[in-house]
Amino acid sequence: MKLSEFKANVDISDIDIVELRKRYGLHRKDLANLLNIPCRTIENWEYKMTKWPDQWKLMVAYVLYQEFEDGVKSNDDRGHSG
Repeated sequence: MKLSEFKANVDISDIDIVELRKRYGLHRKDLANLLNIPCRTIENWEYKMTKWPDQWKLMVAYVLYQEFEDGVKSNDDRGHSG
């Protein structure tokens, strides 16, 4: 799915970083490594010490979708499992 399609189907006001992490079974460090950002940034967003910018909300949700859900669907479509 392209980012423009994803953006059209997602309400970024509903995106919560803790819920996203838990949905995909990621620890803060895992998510920070995936996004190539400091773990402290994730902590700051979670504890609302700094504002989580809307463009980052969209990007994080999209990266996780691409990494976990879209990849699984692509493998399923080709007849592969896991």
